[in-house]
Amino acid sequence: MRGWLTAAALAAILPHQASAQGYVDCVQAQLSALGHDVGQVDGQLSAEGLVASQSVQGDDLPPLTQRTAFEWCRGLSEKDVSLRAYWPALDPEIVVVPKALIGTAAEDLSRRAHADARSFFLGQYGLELVGGFAFIVGDQATTVQDAAIDLRTKRNGSTRLGFEKNPMPCGTDGGLRAIAFRDMALFCWGADGEYDAAWADEHRYFYTRSFVHEYAHGLQNELSGVDARPILPSGERTLGPKWLVEGAAETVEEEYYAAVTRFSERSLGRQRKIILGNDTPLSSLRDKVAIGSDYDVSQFAVFLLGERFGRAALFEYFSNLRHADSWDEAFRATFDMSLDAFEEEYQTLRSNLVPAYRFGKGE
Repeated sequence: MRGWLTAAALAAILPHQASAQGYVDCVQAQLSALGHDVGQVDGQLSAEGLVASQSVQGDDLPPLTQRTAFEWCRGLSEKDVSLRAYWPALDPEIVVVPKALIGTAAEDLSRRAHADARSFFLGQYGLELVGGFAFIVGDQATTVQDAAIDLRTKRNGSTRLGFEKNPMPCGTDGGLRAIAFRDMALFCWGADGEYDAAWADEHRYFYTRSFVHEYAHGLQNELSGVDARPILPSGERTLGPKWLVEGAAETVEEEYYAAVTRFSERSLGRQRKIILGNDTPLSSLRDKVAIGSDYDVSQFAVFLLGERFGRAALFEYFSNLRHADSWDEAFRATFDMSLDAFEEEYQTLRSNLVPAYRFGKGE
C-alpha cells in the first residue's frame, strides 16, 4: 500500500518454511476427516499421509508435496464443501488484535474490514484466501511488531521480519500504514482518542480499502506459490514484477471503494492525467515501487491491462506464475504478449490517449 512509502525495504519477502501458511496441516486434517490415517497433524508430510493422498488423488490433483499442498487444501474442498472447515484462512484468530483494543470499535472495525475484503474478492473474482495469511492490527508500532514476531515464531520458529533495521511506523492524523509479507499483513494507525461507533463510521471505508489492498497481496502470494517457490528457474523472485504486484492491488482497492461509495472509478483519461509529465519507464519498476509517482505509473499500466483483458486476468497472471519458469512466460500466457513488449508499448500509451483507448479495446 502506498501509505507505507518510507518502509519499502520491509516489503522484501523473507524466507520461512513452506508450511507456514498451514496448507499441509489443512490437507492432513482433511484426509483425517475423510477417514484416512495421516499420523500426527503437524505440518510435515508423513509416509502415512502420502499413502492416504494417493487413494484420493484422482486426475485433477498433482502428487502431494509441500509445494502442492495449497492445491490439495483447496481441491479437496471443491470435492467436499465440508472440508473447507479446515482452511487456515477461516480461523477466527486470523485477525490479530492487541488486548488493549479487544471489545472496542477498533476491534470491530478491523474484523469487519477483513470480512468485507474477503466478501469483495469472493463476489467479484470468486477468490478467497485458503491459507493462514494473518491480519495484525494496532495503534502502537511496538505492539504490532511484537504480535508479528510472536506469530512468526509460533508458526515456524523464525523471528525475522526486518524491524531491527527499519522499525515500523504508524499512520498519523487518522491515517493507516500497512505492509504485506508472505504470511501476514500489518496495519498500524496512530492512537486516535476514544474508539467508539462514530470513530468506526468515520474510518470504515478508508480502513477497509487498505484491507482490500493487502488481501490482494495475500492472494498474489497464494496463487503464485511464492511460499513454496520464492525464486523462479529464471532467477527472478516469484512475486513480480513489482509494478504489476502493486498496480493490481491499487486497481482492485479503487474498484472496491467505488463499489461501496457509489463514486465512479477513474476513467482511462483520468488515470492518464495523473501520470502526465511522469516519464518513469515501466521497466524501471520491475524490482521496486517506492514512491507515490511509482504507484501512479504502476496503476495506470495495470489499468490498461485490465481494460483489455479483464480484471480477472490480473489474478490469472499470478496463477500462471505458479507453474511458469519466468515472469515473461506467465505474462505471455496471460496477456498474449511479452513483458518487454508491453513495457515498451507503455511508453507510447502513457503519452497519447488515442492509442491507450485502442489498446484497452483490444484494437
